[in-house]
Amino acid sequence: MTRAWAWAVIALAGLSLPVAALADTVTTQSLVADMTRRPVPLKAQDGKAITAEQVFVDLRRRDGMPVKADRLNSYARFAERSACGSRQVLASVIIGTSEGAGRFEVLCAGAE
Repeated sequence: MTRAWAWAVIALAGLSLPVAALADTVTTQSLVADMTRRPVPLKAQDGKAITAEQVFVDLRRRDGMPVKADRLNSYARFAERSACGSRQVLASVIIGTSEGAGRFEVLCAGAE
């Protein structure tokens, strides 16, 4: 998938009708990922309707130290796996850092 297509998918996901968001948390020995999820309807290039899930991930370190902006790339895979589990990651965007947390937006194939 090209970057342009990934951005188009993210942009289209943001335009969908509001749906109640679900929240959950994944915790490891060193990281905590707080996630807000919502299903989004998409249309594949062949015209078929598909369901995806938009997930906003706030990633924090368990030791209380802030997540540094220069380390976000190394945390991106964890954010994607936390968001999608075994499902395919369609697009992933590093939003940045805020209040000591790393922020990501992930689009997953299918919906849980």
